[in-house]
Amino acid sequence: VKAKEQLQADEILVGYLDDLYLVTDKNRARRAYDIVTSCIRIEAGIEVNLGKTESWGVNGGEAPIGINDLGSPETPPIWKGNLAPNLNGIEILGTPLGSQAYIHDICRIRMQEELKLLDRLSHGLSHQTAWLLLNYCAAPRANYMLRTLTPSAVSDYARAHDTAIRNAFARIFDLPEDISHSVPCRSRLEMP
Repeated sequence: VKAKEQLQADEILVGYLDDLYLVTDKNRARRAYDIVTSCIRIEAGIEVNLGKTESWGVNGGEAPIGINDLGSPETPPIWKGNLAPNLNGIEILGTPLGSQAYIHDICRIRMQEELKLLDRLSHGLSHQTAWLLLNYCAAPRANYMLRTLTPSAVSDYARAHDTAIRNAFARIFDLPEDISHSVPCRSRLEMP
């Protein structure tokens, strides 16, 4: 509240648990940052974790004045807007925001993590336990990304996720891995 009182009307400050997000003009980035971090220090007695501090702008280019001064030589640069395409972006509550290459790279990493869980489902679990974990834990993992990214940005990830879920299902129930071509689709509608 104290920080918001000092920010400009078009600047946005959002907090979620221990994460803060500040949307501002590139020319005011450092000033707005200083306002928010000063209020946090004074009001809550908390110092900002510079190791988690990141800054990015849709138009890229050089870093806002004073932003990269916040970091240290041992840490990655705070400003991501002029990095290589696969590093040009930030994650906001788990959603990648940045260049297409950055979003694709984050989705690829996310898929690698999902595959670790899917691989475990076919090792030593009962069919019922594995199915429940697949249905209620593994399959929904994609939902957040699918809801928050544009279809064009997430289409490769969605296809990879669907294939991985289908293959995990096949492994759990000892079916051929490419069940989409080997098991005919049958449906029946019963009317009362």
